[in-house]
Parts: sequence; structure tokens; C-alpha cells
Amino acid sequence: MCLVRSVGREGLTSFHCGIAPARWVIVIKSVGKAIFGGRWLGLFAVALGCVAGAAENQAPRMRVLQFKVTSAGISLIGSTNVVGRCKPQPDAPVGIEYQVRSADSVVLRKATVSNPLVQRTCFEEVPGSGELTTKYVELPEADLVVRVPADAAASSIRFYEHAPAGSRVANSAPRLLAEISLK
Repeated sequence: MCLVRSVGREGLTSFHCGIAPARWVIVIKSVGKAIFGGRWLGLFAVALGCVAGAAENQAPRMRVLQFKVTSAGISLIGSTNVVGRCKPQPDAPVGIEYQVRSADSVVLRKATVSNPLVQRTCFEEVPGSGELTTKYVELPEADLVVRVPADAAASSIRFYEHAPAGSRVANSAPRLLAEISLK
């Protein structure tokens, strides 16, 4: 839907394409009879602006999911759809696996992120020694942000915890931490 703002004696002077964002407002001053006559050029520019605006509305979208993670479980804080693509991220060697699933439990996307409740800190035990000591600190709660493609088929997200690699139960099935509806 394009809205013509002003048509003067010399043809179209400005327009705005209603489906396009404000930055697609194109101003044509004194089109006159330069190419194809003033009005044809103006109408061509209107059509071009509308097509460009519609193409931008078809840009890939992703969903940014914000979670609160505690030792008791995981809860959804917020969800936002934004323009952009999800870049492939390397899986964390250990941590929390998430799976985005459809209504019929087909896995649409899965990845592993490091556990946000466990933070690694490095410090000098003796100041000035140059020797770093590493400790892992468990936090009572943390935030987790997950970016997934905005897929209309996505109905839930599941979080799993795997047993550490060196433990006796390393080959056991992952433990389900939470299943959260995305609808």
C-alpha cells in the first residue's frame, strides 16, 4: 500500500510506501520531463520503493529467548522477535543442551551451551607471583540468552543436563531440566 503525499504540476514530488519503514521515504523533487515524462518516473519510483520495503519485511527473523536459571530449574523471562540470522555457534563440550521442538516432538534445532550457574575464575593466589589459580564458582542463579530462528512450527524448548565425561554414569541418558512452551 503506497501513499502519495504530494502531486504537483510537474509530477510526483514525494511519496511514502506504507509497508516500508520510514527510511524508505523517497523524495523526488522536480521530476519534470527528464525520463519517460515526470509522472511515469514518479510512479516507477513508487513501485520500486514498495517492492524494496516488502523485501525488507521478508528478511529472516530470529527469536531471542531470555531465561532465568536456578538450581531448582529454568524459567522463561521474555521472548523477542528481531530481524537477523542465527549464526552457527560451536557447541560447548559440557553444559546444558537445548532442543527446540515442534508440536509433534520433531527436533527443529539443538545446541549445547555452557552451564551459566558455573563460572570459571582465574586469579593470583600470591599477588605478584605470576601464577594463576583457577577455581569454579557455583552461582545461585544466572541469566541465559538463547537465539533461535523464528519458526512458526516451534512449540517448545527442552533443556537437558548430561553427566560429566569422567563419571560412572557418563553414558546414561541426559536428565530433563525443563520443558517450556513457546506459544
